[in-house]
Amino acid sequence: MREFSFRWQEGLFKGLRPNAVMPKNSPYLYDAYNVRVGSFGLERPTPISTLITGTDVGKKFTDISWPMPQIIRTSIGVFAADNAELRSFDPTIASPFVVVLTGLSNTLSYQYDVADFGLYQFWTNGSTCILRSDAGVWSVYAATLKPYTVCNYRGQLVAGGFGSTTYKNIVAWSGIGEVDPAILFSTSLGVATTDYSTQKNTSGNRRMDWSGQVLTVKPLGKYVIIYGENGITAMAGVEEPAPTFGFINLKDFGILNRGVVGGDEKGHVFVDKDDWLWSVDTELNFKRLGYKEYIAPLHTGIGPKIIVSLDPYLRDYYIAGASTVSLGSLLLADGLSKIPWTPTSIIRENTYTSVGSLFGPRLIYGDYIPYVVTEIFDMQNRTIKFLPSLAIGHESTNVYAAVDYKYKSSEVFRTTSYKTISKEGLVSPQISGIEFRLRIKGAIV
Repeated sequence: MREFSFRWQEGLFKGLRPNAVMPKNSPYLYDAYNVRVGSFGLERPTPISTLITGTDVGKKFTDISWPMPQIIRTSIGVFAADNAELRSFDPTIASPFVVVLTGLSNTLSYQYDVADFGLYQFWTNGSTCILRSDAGVWSVYAATLKPYTVCNYRGQLVAGGFGSTTYKNIVAWSGIGEVDPAILFSTSLGVATTDYSTQKNTSGNRRMDWSGQVLTVKPLGKYVIIYGENGITAMAGVEEPAPTFGFINLKDFGILNRGVVGGDEKGHVFVDKDDWLWSVDTELNFKRLGYKEYIAPLHTGIGPKIIVSLDPYLRDYYIAGASTVSLGSLLLADGLSKIPWTPTSIIRENTYTSVGSLFGPRLIYGDYIPYVVTEIFDMQNRTIKFLPSLAIGHESTNVYAAVDYKYKSSEVFRTTSYKTISKEGLVSPQISGIEFRLRIKGAIV
Protein backbone atom coordinates (compact mmCIF):
# COMPACT_ATOMS: atom_id res chain seq x y z
CA MET A 1 0.00 0.00 0.00
CA ARG A 2 1.34 3.39 -0.98
CA GLU A 3 1.86 5.82 1.89
CA PHE A 4 1.26 9.58 1.69
CA SER A 5 2.77 12.24 3.89
CA PHE A 6 0.94 15.55 3.75
CA ARG A 7 2.11 18.65 5.63
CA TRP A 8 -0.48 21.36 6.40
CA GLN A 9 0.91 24.47 8.10
CA GLU A 10 0.67 27.66 6.04
CA GLY A 11 -3.02 28.14 6.79
CA LEU A 12 -2.20 28.76 10.46
CA PHE A 13 -0.52 31.98 9.32
CA LYS A 14 -3.25 33.05 6.86
CA GLY A 15 -6.51 32.44 8.70
CA LEU A 16 -9.94 32.16 7.12
CA ARG A 17 -10.24 31.65 3.40
CA PRO A 18 -10.82 34.88 1.42
CA ASN A 19 -13.32 33.28 -0.97
CA ALA A 20 -16.02 30.65 -0.58
CA VAL A 21 -14.69 28.78 -3.63
CA MET A 22 -11.08 27.69 -3.21
CA PRO A 23 -8.92 25.00 -4.84
CA LYS A 24 -8.34 21.78 -2.93
CA ASN A 25 -5.33 21.88 -0.56
CA SER A 26 -5.47 25.69 -0.26
CA PRO A 27 -3.46 27.02 2.68
CA TYR A 28 -6.39 28.61 4.51
CA LEU A 29 -8.83 27.77 7.26
CA TYR A 30 -12.48 26.98 6.68
CA ASP A 31 -13.29 28.07 10.23
CA ALA A 32 -11.32 29.65 13.08
CA TYR A 33 -12.92 30.72 16.36
CA ASN A 34 -11.52 32.52 19.41
CA VAL A 35 -8.04 32.72 17.92
CA ARG A 36 -5.94 35.52 16.46
CA VAL A 37 -3.88 35.08 13.29
CA GLY A 38 -0.53 36.57 14.26
CA SER A 39 2.84 36.71 12.55
CA PHE A 40 3.89 33.50 14.34
CA GLY A 41 0.65 31.61 13.74
CA LEU A 42 -2.48 31.22 15.83
CA GLU A 43 -2.57 32.79 19.27
CA ARG A 44 -5.05 33.98 21.85
CA PRO A 45 -7.02 37.10 20.88
CA THR A 46 -6.90 40.15 23.14
CA PRO A 47 -9.97 40.05 25.43
CA ILE A 48 -12.35 43.00 25.23
CA SER A 49 -13.27 44.03 28.75
CA THR A 50 -16.07 46.26 29.96
CA LEU A 51 -14.02 47.14 33.07
CA ILE A 52 -17.28 47.94 34.88
CA THR A 53 -17.69 45.92 38.07
CA GLY A 54 -19.69 48.27 40.32
CA THR A 55 -23.27 49.47 40.14
CA ASP A 56 -22.52 52.93 38.77
CA VAL A 57 -24.34 52.74 35.46
CA GLY A 58 -22.34 49.65 34.59
CA LYS A 59 -25.19 48.56 32.36
CA LYS A 60 -24.11 51.25 29.91
CA PHE A 61 -21.46 48.86 28.64
CA THR A 62 -23.53 45.68 28.64
CA ASP A 63 -27.04 46.77 27.60
CA ILE A 64 -26.56 47.13 23.86
CA SER A 65 -29.01 48.81 21.51
CA TRP A 66 -26.92 48.27 18.44
CA PRO A 67 -24.79 50.15 17.50
CA MET A 68 -24.83 52.04 20.80
CA PRO A 69 -23.44 52.73 23.36
CA GLN A 70 -20.18 53.99 21.90
CA ILE A 71 -16.86 54.71 23.61
CA ILE A 72 -14.73 57.45 22.08
CA ARG A 73 -11.22 58.64 22.89
CA THR A 74 -10.59 62.31 22.10
CA SER A 75 -7.66 64.61 22.79
CA ILE A 76 -9.33 65.79 26.03
CA GLY A 77 -10.45 62.42 27.40
CA VAL A 78 -12.66 59.38 26.98
CA PHE A 79 -16.42 59.64 26.51
CA ALA A 80 -19.32 57.19 26.41
CA ALA A 81 -22.38 58.05 24.35
CA ASP A 82 -25.72 56.32 24.12
CA ASN A 83 -28.88 57.36 22.30
CA ALA A 84 -29.84 59.94 24.95
CA GLU A 85 -26.76 61.04 26.91
CA LEU A 86 -23.07 61.85 26.63
CA ARG A 87 -20.85 61.04 29.59
CA SER A 88 -17.20 61.45 30.37
CA PHE A 89 -15.63 58.13 31.35
CA ASP A 90 -12.76 57.26 33.68
CA PRO A 91 -12.56 53.52 34.52
CA THR A 92 -10.01 54.12 37.26
CA ILE A 93 -12.43 55.82 39.66
CA ALA A 94 -15.34 54.43 41.67
CA SER A 95 -18.01 56.32 39.71
CA PRO A 96 -16.55 56.27 36.20
CA PHE A 97 -19.42 58.00 34.36
CA VAL A 98 -20.12 61.74 34.66
CA VAL A 99 -22.98 63.18 32.60
CA VAL A 100 -21.87 66.10 30.42
CA LEU A 101 -24.90 66.42 28.13
CA THR A 102 -28.48 65.11 27.95
CA GLY A 103 -31.39 65.50 25.56
CA LEU A 104 -29.70 63.74 22.65
CA SER A 105 -31.46 61.74 19.95
CA ASN A 106 -30.40 59.09 17.47
CA THR A 107 -33.26 58.53 15.06
CA LEU A 108 -30.87 57.23 12.38
CA SER A 109 -29.18 54.74 14.76
CA TYR A 110 -25.70 55.91 13.79
CA GLN A 111 -22.60 56.33 15.90
CA TYR A 112 -20.92 59.69 16.43
CA ASP A 113 -18.19 61.16 14.26
CA VAL A 114 -15.94 63.68 16.01
CA ALA A 115 -14.04 66.61 14.54
CA ASP A 116 -11.49 66.99 17.32
CA PHE A 117 -9.67 70.34 17.56
CA GLY A 118 -8.61 69.91 21.19
CA LEU A 119 -10.76 72.04 23.46
CA TYR A 120 -13.09 72.80 20.55
CA GLN A 121 -14.98 69.78 19.23
CA PHE A 122 -17.91 69.10 16.91
CA TRP A 123 -19.78 65.79 17.10
CA THR A 124 -22.55 64.40 14.88
CA ASN A 125 -24.53 61.19 14.47
CA GLY A 126 -26.68 62.57 11.67
CA SER A 127 -29.55 63.18 14.09
CA THR A 128 -27.88 65.26 16.82
CA CYS A 129 -24.99 67.71 16.58
CA ILE A 130 -22.91 68.41 19.69
CA LEU A 131 -20.63 71.42 20.11
CA ARG A 132 -17.95 71.83 22.77
CA SER A 133 -16.69 75.38 22.96
CA ASP A 134 -13.13 76.46 23.75
CA ALA A 135 -14.49 77.41 27.19
CA GLY A 136 -15.50 73.80 27.84
CA VAL A 137 -19.26 74.23 27.46
CA TRP A 138 -21.12 71.29 25.91
CA SER A 139 -24.35 71.97 24.02
CA VAL A 140 -26.67 70.48 21.43
CA TYR A 141 -26.11 72.50 18.27
CA ALA A 142 -29.19 73.22 16.16
CA ALA A 143 -27.59 73.08 12.72
CA THR A 144 -29.71 74.21 9.78
CA LEU A 145 -28.24 71.30 7.82
CA LYS A 146 -27.07 68.39 9.99
CA PRO A 147 -24.05 66.60 8.56
CA TYR A 148 -23.88 62.81 8.56
CA THR A 149 -20.12 62.80 9.04
CA VAL A 150 -17.27 65.13 10.10
CA CYS A 151 -13.51 65.07 10.66
CA ASN A 152 -10.56 67.34 11.40
CA TYR A 153 -8.25 67.63 8.41
CA ARG A 154 -5.15 69.63 9.31
CA GLY A 155 -7.11 72.29 11.19
CA GLN A 156 -10.11 72.40 8.88
CA LEU A 157 -13.51 70.91 9.68
CA VAL A 158 -14.64 68.70 6.80
CA ALA A 159 -18.30 67.61 6.77
CA GLY A 160 -20.50 65.67 4.37
CA GLY A 161 -23.91 64.17 3.70
CA PHE A 162 -26.30 66.87 4.77
CA GLY A 163 -29.45 64.82 5.26
CA SER A 164 -31.94 66.09 2.73
CA THR A 165 -32.07 65.07 -0.92
CA THR A 166 -30.75 68.44 -2.06
CA TYR A 167 -27.58 68.41 0.04
CA LYS A 168 -26.85 64.73 0.77
CA ASN A 169 -24.24 64.50 -1.99
CA ILE A 170 -22.12 67.47 -0.90
CA VAL A 171 -18.92 67.84 1.11
CA ALA A 172 -18.17 71.19 2.78
CA TRP A 173 -15.12 72.50 4.63
CA SER A 174 -14.27 75.39 6.92
CA GLY A 175 -11.35 77.78 6.82
CA ILE A 176 -8.06 76.76 8.41
CA GLY A 177 -8.51 77.08 12.16
CA GLU A 178 -11.68 79.12 11.58
CA VAL A 179 -14.78 76.99 12.19
CA ASP A 180 -18.03 78.94 11.98
CA PRO A 181 -20.82 76.34 12.21
CA ALA A 182 -23.45 78.99 11.50
CA ILE A 183 -21.96 79.37 8.01
CA LEU A 184 -20.62 75.85 7.46
CA PHE A 185 -23.94 74.16 8.27
CA SER A 186 -26.21 76.72 6.65
CA THR A 187 -27.68 76.32 3.17
CA SER A 188 -24.59 78.13 1.83
CA LEU A 189 -22.45 75.24 3.18
CA GLY A 190 -19.38 77.25 4.09
CA VAL A 191 -19.68 79.99 1.48
CA ALA A 192 -20.64 83.52 2.58
CA THR A 193 -19.54 86.85 1.11
CA THR A 194 -18.91 88.29 4.59
CA ASP A 195 -16.83 85.30 5.72
CA TYR A 196 -13.04 85.84 5.78
CA SER A 197 -12.38 82.16 4.98
CA THR A 198 -14.59 82.45 1.90
CA GLN A 199 -12.70 85.53 0.77
CA LYS A 200 -9.40 83.64 1.15
CA ASN A 201 -10.94 80.67 -0.72
CA THR A 202 -10.05 78.26 2.14
CA SER A 203 -13.69 77.36 2.88
CA GLY A 204 -16.21 75.99 0.42
CA ASN A 205 -18.13 72.96 -0.75
CA ARG A 206 -18.37 70.52 -3.62
CA ARG A 207 -20.95 68.08 -4.92
CA MET A 208 -19.65 64.58 -5.59
CA ASP A 209 -19.47 63.16 -9.11
CA TRP A 210 -21.39 60.07 -8.01
CA SER A 211 -24.98 59.89 -6.83
CA GLY A 212 -26.25 59.08 -3.36
CA GLN A 213 -25.48 59.96 0.25
CA VAL A 214 -22.04 60.92 1.52
CA LEU A 215 -21.64 58.52 4.46
CA THR A 216 -18.13 58.97 5.90
CA VAL A 217 -15.24 61.43 5.62
CA LYS A 218 -11.99 60.17 7.15
CA PRO A 219 -8.38 61.42 6.99
CA LEU A 220 -5.81 59.13 5.35
CA GLY A 221 -2.24 60.39 4.94
CA LYS A 222 -2.39 63.67 3.03
CA TYR A 223 -5.96 63.00 1.93
CA VAL A 224 -9.51 62.94 3.23
CA ILE A 225 -11.33 59.92 1.83
CA ILE A 226 -15.01 60.51 1.08
CA TYR A 227 -17.02 57.29 1.24
CA GLY A 228 -20.53 57.30 -0.18
CA GLU A 229 -23.39 55.10 -1.21
CA ASN A 230 -22.17 54.90 -4.81
CA GLY A 231 -18.57 56.06 -4.90
CA ILE A 232 -15.31 56.77 -3.13
CA THR A 233 -13.36 60.01 -3.66
CA ALA A 234 -10.16 61.50 -2.24
CA MET A 235 -9.76 65.19 -1.47
CA ALA A 236 -6.46 66.91 -0.78
CA GLY A 237 -5.31 70.47 -0.28
CA VAL A 238 -3.84 72.33 -3.29
CA GLU A 239 -2.15 75.72 -3.51
CA GLU A 240 -2.58 76.57 -7.19
CA PRO A 241 -4.29 78.37 -8.78
CA ALA A 242 -5.67 79.25 -5.31
CA PRO A 243 -5.76 77.58 -1.88
CA THR A 244 -8.57 75.04 -2.01
CA PHE A 245 -9.14 71.29 -2.35
CA GLY A 246 -8.59 68.99 -5.30
CA PHE A 247 -10.64 65.81 -5.79
CA ILE A 248 -9.77 62.38 -7.20
CA ASN A 249 -12.51 59.85 -7.96
CA LEU A 250 -11.17 56.48 -6.79
CA LYS A 251 -13.98 53.91 -7.01
CA ASP A 252 -17.40 53.80 -8.65
CA PHE A 253 -18.93 51.61 -5.94
CA GLY A 254 -20.00 52.53 -2.43
CA ILE A 255 -19.75 51.25 1.12
CA LEU A 256 -22.30 49.14 2.98
CA ASN A 257 -23.24 51.66 5.68
CA ARG A 258 -21.89 54.61 7.62
CA GLY A 259 -20.01 52.62 10.27
CA VAL A 260 -18.06 50.21 8.06
CA VAL A 261 -14.91 52.31 7.64
CA GLY A 262 -12.34 51.65 10.35
CA GLY A 263 -8.84 53.00 10.76
CA ASP A 264 -6.88 56.23 11.12
CA GLU A 265 -4.50 58.38 9.10
CA LYS A 266 -2.21 55.34 8.56
CA GLY A 267 -4.74 53.07 6.83
CA HIS A 268 -8.41 52.20 6.36
CA VAL A 269 -10.39 48.97 6.18
CA PHE A 270 -13.98 49.01 4.93
CA VAL A 271 -16.86 46.84 3.68
CA ASP A 272 -18.41 47.56 0.28
CA LYS A 273 -22.08 47.28 -0.66
CA ASP A 274 -21.57 43.69 -1.79
CA ASP A 275 -20.08 42.60 1.59
CA TRP A 276 -16.47 42.40 0.41
CA LEU A 277 -13.72 43.61 2.76
CA TRP A 278 -11.17 46.13 1.42
CA SER A 279 -8.07 47.94 2.63
CA VAL A 280 -6.56 51.21 1.39
CA ASP A 281 -3.21 52.74 2.33
CA THR A 282 -1.86 56.28 2.37
CA GLU A 283 -0.80 56.01 -1.29
CA LEU A 284 -4.41 55.21 -2.25
CA ASN A 285 -3.60 51.59 -3.07
CA PHE A 286 -6.83 49.59 -2.72
CA LYS A 287 -6.82 45.85 -2.06
CA ARG A 288 -9.89 43.64 -2.02
CA LEU A 289 -9.27 41.28 0.88
CA GLY A 290 -12.42 39.21 0.30
CA TYR A 291 -14.24 37.33 3.10
CA LYS A 292 -17.79 37.94 1.84
CA GLU A 293 -19.05 34.60 3.18
CA TYR A 294 -18.08 35.62 6.73
CA ILE A 295 -19.14 39.29 6.55
CA ALA A 296 -22.60 38.90 4.99
CA PRO A 297 -24.06 37.01 7.99
CA LEU A 298 -22.97 39.81 10.36
CA HIS A 299 -25.91 41.98 9.36
CA THR A 300 -28.50 39.34 8.49
CA GLY A 301 -31.80 40.12 10.17
CA ILE A 302 -30.99 43.66 11.36
CA GLY A 303 -30.08 45.64 8.26
CA PRO A 304 -26.58 46.76 7.28
CA LYS A 305 -25.29 48.07 10.62
CA ILE A 306 -21.76 46.67 10.58
CA ILE A 307 -19.19 48.56 12.66
CA VAL A 308 -15.42 48.36 11.95
CA SER A 309 -13.14 49.40 14.85
CA LEU A 310 -9.35 49.66 15.07
CA ASP A 311 -7.10 48.65 17.94
CA PRO A 312 -4.42 51.33 17.43
CA TYR A 313 -1.76 49.35 19.32
CA LEU A 314 -1.83 46.00 17.48
CA ARG A 315 -3.56 47.56 14.43
CA ASP A 316 -6.15 44.80 14.52
CA TYR A 317 -9.55 45.53 12.99
CA TYR A 318 -12.77 44.33 14.63
CA ILE A 319 -15.65 43.80 12.20
CA ALA A 320 -18.88 43.46 14.15
CA GLY A 321 -22.63 43.34 13.61
CA ALA A 322 -25.41 42.40 16.01
CA SER A 323 -26.83 39.80 13.67
CA THR A 324 -29.45 37.31 14.80
CA VAL A 325 -27.70 34.68 12.67
CA SER A 326 -23.93 35.15 13.02
CA LEU A 327 -22.23 34.51 16.35
CA GLY A 328 -19.54 36.90 17.48
CA SER A 329 -17.51 39.13 15.19
CA LEU A 330 -14.45 39.02 12.95
CA LEU A 331 -10.87 39.94 13.86
CA LEU A 332 -8.51 41.02 11.07
CA ALA A 333 -4.85 40.80 12.12
CA ASP A 334 -2.33 39.06 9.83
CA GLY A 335 -5.35 37.07 8.68
CA LEU A 336 -9.05 36.82 9.51
CA SER A 337 -10.60 34.86 12.37
CA LYS A 338 -13.75 34.82 14.49
CA ILE A 339 -14.03 35.94 18.11
CA PRO A 340 -16.87 35.69 20.64
CA TRP A 341 -17.02 39.40 21.45
CA THR A 342 -19.07 41.83 19.37
CA PRO A 343 -17.87 45.37 20.18
CA THR A 344 -19.69 48.55 19.22
CA SER A 345 -16.39 50.41 19.72
CA ILE A 346 -13.02 49.87 21.40
CA ILE A 347 -10.20 51.89 22.96
CA ARG A 348 -6.96 51.15 24.79
CA GLU A 349 -6.68 52.09 28.45
CA ASN A 350 -3.49 54.06 27.90
CA THR A 351 -1.42 54.62 31.05
CA TYR A 352 1.98 56.13 31.76
CA THR A 353 3.54 52.67 31.98
CA SER A 354 1.73 50.60 29.33
CA VAL A 355 -0.72 50.66 26.44
CA GLY A 356 -3.29 49.15 28.80
CA SER A 357 -6.09 46.69 28.22
CA LEU A 358 -8.61 46.75 25.41
CA PHE A 359 -12.13 47.65 26.42
CA GLY A 360 -15.49 48.92 25.23
CA PRO A 361 -19.19 48.05 25.03
CA ARG A 362 -19.70 44.58 23.59
CA LEU A 363 -22.00 41.62 23.35
CA ILE A 364 -20.81 38.06 23.94
CA TYR A 365 -22.00 35.26 21.69
CA GLY A 366 -21.31 31.57 22.13
CA ASP A 367 -18.63 30.13 24.37
CA TYR A 368 -14.88 30.66 24.59
CA ILE A 369 -13.73 27.23 23.38
CA PRO A 370 -11.22 27.86 20.56
CA TYR A 371 -11.30 25.72 17.43
CA VAL A 372 -10.08 25.68 13.84
CA VAL A 373 -11.12 23.74 10.75
CA THR A 374 -8.78 23.42 7.78
CA GLU A 375 -9.74 23.86 4.17
CA ILE A 376 -10.40 20.70 2.14
CA PHE A 377 -7.35 18.60 1.38
CA ASP A 378 -6.98 15.42 -0.69
CA MET A 379 -3.17 15.03 -0.58
CA GLN A 380 -3.23 15.83 -4.29
CA ASN A 381 -4.56 12.37 -5.02
CA ARG A 382 -8.17 11.66 -6.03
CA THR A 383 -8.28 8.02 -4.92
CA ILE A 384 -9.73 6.86 -1.61
CA LYS A 385 -7.09 7.16 1.09
CA PHE A 386 -6.76 5.79 4.61
CA LEU A 387 -5.89 8.35 7.30
CA PRO A 388 -4.28 6.32 10.12
CA SER A 389 -2.62 9.07 12.18
CA LEU A 390 -2.05 12.78 12.57
CA ALA A 391 0.85 14.65 14.14
CA ILE A 392 -0.28 18.03 15.49
CA GLY A 393 2.10 20.45 17.16
CA HIS A 394 0.58 22.17 20.19
CA GLU A 395 1.64 23.73 23.47
CA SER A 396 -1.43 23.19 25.58
CA THR A 397 -3.40 20.54 27.43
CA ASN A 398 -6.86 19.24 26.63
CA VAL A 399 -6.57 19.56 22.86
CA TYR A 400 -8.80 17.43 20.66
CA ALA A 401 -9.00 16.52 16.98
CA ALA A 402 -11.66 15.20 14.62
CA VAL A 403 -11.78 14.68 10.86
CA ASP A 404 -14.41 15.60 8.29
CA TYR A 405 -14.42 13.04 5.51
CA LYS A 406 -16.36 11.97 2.42
CA TYR A 407 -16.02 9.37 -0.29
CA LYS A 408 -17.34 11.48 -3.18
CA SER A 409 -16.97 15.18 -3.90
CA SER A 410 -20.74 15.46 -4.28
CA GLU A 411 -21.35 14.14 -0.75
CA VAL A 412 -21.82 16.16 2.41
CA PHE A 413 -18.96 15.85 4.88
CA ARG A 414 -19.34 13.47 7.81
CA THR A 415 -17.37 14.02 11.02
CA THR A 416 -15.64 11.56 13.31
CA SER A 417 -15.86 11.91 17.07
CA TYR A 418 -13.23 14.06 18.75
CA LYS A 419 -10.17 12.29 20.17
CA THR A 420 -7.64 13.64 22.63
CA ILE A 421 -4.31 14.64 21.11
CA SER A 422 -1.45 13.21 23.12
CA LYS A 423 1.17 15.44 24.70
CA GLU A 424 3.48 14.30 21.92
CA GLY A 425 0.93 15.66 19.41
CA LEU A 426 -0.33 12.33 18.06
CA VAL A 427 -3.88 11.17 17.39
CA SER A 428 -5.25 8.28 15.30
CA PRO A 429 -8.53 9.00 13.47
CA GLN A 430 -8.42 5.69 11.53
CA ILE A 431 -10.72 6.88 8.73
CA SER A 432 -10.87 6.61 4.94
CA GLY A 433 -12.07 9.11 2.34
CA ILE A 434 -11.30 10.99 -0.83
CA GLU A 435 -11.37 14.44 0.79
CA PHE A 436 -10.78 15.58 4.36
CA ARG A 437 -10.93 18.55 6.70
CA LEU A 438 -9.11 18.53 10.02
CA ARG A 439 -10.81 19.91 13.14
CA ILE A 440 -8.88 20.94 16.24
CA LYS A 441 -10.39 22.36 19.38
CA GLY A 442 -9.02 23.31 22.75
CA ALA A 443 -10.32 24.06 26.19
CA ILE A 444 -10.79 27.29 28.11
CA VAL A 445 -7.59 27.92 30.05
